[in-house]
Amino acid sequence: MFCLIFSCFSSESQSVIYQAGVTGATLTGAYEGSTTYEELKSHGNFGLGTSNGIQGEMVLIDHEMFITENGKGETMRPSMKTRTPFAIVTDFNPDTIFNVTKVSSKEKFVELFQQRFNNDNLFQALRIDGDFKAIQFRSIVKDADNSERNLKKYIEKNQIINDLKDIKGSLVIFRSPKFAYPMTVPGYHIHFISSDRKSAGHVYDFNINSAQVSVQTISTFNINLPTNHEYIMHDVERVDNKVINHVESGIK
Repeated sequence: MFCLIFSCFSSESQSVIYQAGVTGATLTGAYEGSTTYEELKSHGNFGLGTSNGIQGEMVLIDHEMFITENGKGETMRPSMKTRTPFAIVTDFNPDTIFNVTKVSSKEKFVELFQQRFNNDNLFQALRIDGDFKAIQFRSIVKDADNSERNLKKYIEKNQIINDLKDIKGSLVIFRSPKFAYPMTVPGYHIHFISSDRKSAGHVYDFNINSAQVSVQTISTFNINLPTNHEYIMHDVERVDNKVINHVESGIK
């Protein structure tokens, strides 16, 4: 169920997404980037990503950055000198806010959201703050070997799936047009962080009891390409949608 609080689009033209790295490169084994977290934060107060070597899931919220440090999804504050092969941020300034209740899954939320926002050709940043009946997310265990260059297989090898019940927290979401791939993740890219900021991860599914959804529609997309040797020499290939769905949603 949706309950609209307000809606205006005066800020849309001023909204900008800043992305470090290329999704298509990361999916096919380019795990090292050149952008630091310090530089990333200079472009936004809200976002998500990872660190070099695909070592953890990163969340940027309310100007504060966190990254998972183990398979349990426990968070730590990363060094601002940490570099990332992929991250996406914006200065979050929502143009629409509404409430939802009793949304039983990610799939159901997407259906409801698509009914209200029929603009598949623009970008959107979403923040969902509320009470979750359940949430499923992955955390990546650090891999000392790190030789697997297929991200799907790398995640299968190193992920731990966490299921939490009755927890308060926030979802950080970026919704991108299908045509934006392989530059960025098409569809919904979602990370979670608990209200106490102690647990985080890449979301596969969720069940909302009640929550506030804040939405920012964005028409400008800026990308900072890596300049390191690995990326420059990498052959950025398109991958099958099934691979993307598996990496992003855990769908086999």
